[in-house]
Amino acid sequence: MATSPLVDERLALIYAESVRGLDQQERTIDGFRSRAGTVVAAAALATAFLGGQALKNRSLHGLAWAGVGTFVATVVLSLAVLLPWRWVLVNSATSLIDQYVEGKEPQTLSELQRDVALWNEINYDRNERWLRAYAAVFTAACIFLVAEVVIWLVVVARR
Repeated sequence: MATSPLVDERLALIYAESVRGLDQQERTIDGFRSRAGTVVAAAALATAFLGGQALKNRSLHGLAWAGVGTFVATVVLSLAVLLPWRWVLVNSATSLIDQYVEGKEPQTLSELQRDVALWNEINYDRNERWLRAYAAVFTAACIFLVAEVVIWLVVVARR
């Protein structure tokens, strides 16, 4: 592969963009996790205060059980977001050194940038599929949280 300055600049830009994409995914993941922790806290508060009021001197009945069920669903879905899933956000330094620096035929910086950019795209695409599922799980947790609050409010109002 030729190593003219024009090729190096293009590949450097492409490489930087591929890294930026993975960085953005990492920030998105961290944002989901942060918000999932907040959803768990909100669900616990709603159940503690509203559920406590709803069940004061009463046993659980149909709608109260629905409140408990939505609380459990909210917590389980939020914990699924908080679990340390296996995201691919970096490349192995050992592999890069072995192949591009210390290999039988060391590669140029341009070749390294090109290949890492391509691997980053593969990782980005795989992460993106999981991120869509992650977003759906988080959305479901939020919906269950809203349902939980509404159910507890209805149970309290009927008291």
